[in-house]
Amino acid sequence: MESFRDIDIKMEFNIIINRISVTSSHIRSIGYDLESKTLEIEFKSGDSFLYYTIDEELHLDLMNAESKGKFYNRYIRGQFPSEKKY
Repeated sequence: MESFRDIDIKMEFNIIINRISVTSSHIRSIGYDLESKTLEIEFKSGDSFLYYTIDEELHLDLMNAESKGKFYNRYIRGQFPSEKKY
């Protein structure tokens, strides 16, 4: 079975993702585009990352998580195709 790391994925969307500020010690804001299933997370370090193939339910679970950083580390980080936004 192939993992996403074995597949060359280059997602190019001309989309604007509006982020919402969140209360978190590591995450500054989170945005989601339903059509492209793209999650954008801006960290307090200033880095922003795009995560692809994210279902709406996972996005909602992240937004409702008591600890968004813990949720991110457990369910998103390293689990989906992603790229740093420059």
